[in-house]
Amino acid sequence: MASLQTAPTDNPLLFKRIRITNPGDIESLFPLIAAYAEHPSLADSVEEFAIDLDPEHLRWSTKSSTVPSRTIDDALYATIETRVRSLGLGSVEEKVLGILDKKRREEHRSFVSAAAVVLLAMCKNISRLYLGTFLFIGTGRGKPDPFKGLVGQFLKSLKLGQLSQPCLQKLQRIEMIDGHREYESYGMSDFTTPLFYFGHLPEFRELIADGVAEYQNSPLPCEPRSANVTRIDIRHTDIGTKTVTALLEIPQQLEEFTLSLGGLWYVDGGTPSTNLGVYAEKLALHKETLKKLDLDLRAAISENSWKEKEDDDRDTKETIGSLAEFQSLTHLSIYPQALLAPPKRGQSDHLINALPPSLKYLCLYGYEKGRNPVLDRCVEELMEKKGERLPLLEEVRGVDETVQDIVGLYGDEDDWYEDGYRRPRRSFDWIRL
Repeated sequence: MASLQTAPTDNPLLFKRIRITNPGDIESLFPLIAAYAEHPSLADSVEEFAIDLDPEHLRWSTKSSTVPSRTIDDALYATIETRVRSLGLGSVEEKVLGILDKKRREEHRSFVSAAAVVLLAMCKNISRLYLGTFLFIGTGRGKPDPFKGLVGQFLKSLKLGQLSQPCLQKLQRIEMIDGHREYESYGMSDFTTPLFYFGHLPEFRELIADGVAEYQNSPLPCEPRSANVTRIDIRHTDIGTKTVTALLEIPQQLEEFTLSLGGLWYVDGGTPSTNLGVYAEKLALHKETLKKLDLDLRAAISENSWKEKEDDDRDTKETIGSLAEFQSLTHLSIYPQALLAPPKRGQSDHLINALPPSLKYLCLYGYEKGRNPVLDRCVEELMEKKGERLPLLEEVRGVDETVQDIVGLYGDEDDWYEDGYRRPRRSFDWIRL
């Protein structure tokens, strides 16, 4: 058996980012695993891992290989086997080794999943994951089975603390990249999946998504206040109130929450909908820690629901209401009709009363002076009294000049297919050191 060696610092297989998103990447996996088995320190350079195991994309994408091919002879495979056994893969170890052994002789449909497990275990310094379709959630008796499949079984062992050498202990950030090759329409995913599998990890702090929506999903069963994530940033999305509720319930202490609804074409048509009263209840779970709140929600709010009449009898549960008790909140960006109830409906009919004295920055999305006299009076009162009531406030945007939100930029859902938001083109290429 070949002895393990320290890799030279100029080795061409020193990568900062590795990926599994196309057939060429698949061809790179076995030689990469072999190199990491021979020189374990090579894997220490990996800080980012992009995984999208969508079979449709793996079929038609480019086939160029990043890592040169190698013949996996018996001696090299023995080194790989020894290294894999040293990783402590738990209950999936024998299955992974069986797949690797078969793959070196012939194609094996489960090889990609086995390789993903091995690389997650080998690369101890991963701080950032780009996750597309990385596992397939099966069903048992009509309910989601999140531990189905090889990757799911491995992550179950990680979640339950059953691995002798836990991986991903330095993971800080997860970015959801489902459907990243689609530019006009949403990628489809389940927003609770990253929190379900990785929320317990000690350094995990950020969950990011842009242009991703949910499709007929039920949130995975995460324990409330169980995740270490402190920042959730989800933009250009179509996401139901039930899932937003879960995203606000699962973190222990949120410091930043960003949500913008709409902008892309949805597979079944339609527009986002939301229950702002539920948002208010769940945001209040973090009123002592939330520092930044950015809510672009006009796409889900009817223009007719905020009437100009002062005798409007709309239920205040249709608004978020007052944030005055959010003692740590310093930055707020919001569509004002999402925050305010109409006049004569209690404290939240005055914008100045709805804001915390800790506020340093305020942005009013979509406000157009002169369009709504009732709202104009609320904003005028804010500007008159902010010096006294909001002593820390340094900047107010969206009063004299409109700050466009998604509706202002891209219109309503009828416009999104032709003229909506376009997701940035990103390849998540391998990055060599």
